Amino acid sequence: MVKAYYIMYCRVNCEEDVITKFFSDYDKAVRPDFDKGNPTTVTADIYVESFGNIEEANMEYKAYIYFRQKWTDSRLAGKLNRTLTIKGAEIENIWVPDPYCYNARESNMMMPDAEIHSSVSIQPSGDVLYSKG
Repeated sequence: MVKAYYIMYCRVNCEEDVITKFFSDYDKAVRPDFDKGNPTTVTADIYVESFGNIEEANMEYKAYIYFRQKWTDSRLAGKLNRTLTIKGAEIENIWVPDPYCYNARESNMMMPDAEIHSSVSIQPSGDVLYSKG
């Protein structure tokens, strides 16, 4: 019983330490490769989970989607030996693009990541996948 508690305690604290150390010299206010003068290429896709109500008379529908963006951040390359996934408020530690949803009647795109189903996966190569849903 004590052993299981210790393992769980260590795992949580170790993950927090990894994230703190990982972002210690990282400036989230600066986009990737800004210092090199290169543009940051961001690709985007939409994963449709389901469609809700369709109101033909008003020409409205609800869609439950995940908006995903991918880019490479060379500042993160080589810092990991496996994929790191962060969620919720921890996402505030990393630079993310600032998209907006044109013509949407309602959208949770501007909601904080801690309040919706968002995650960031960082590959050892520096490839980043940001999923906001």
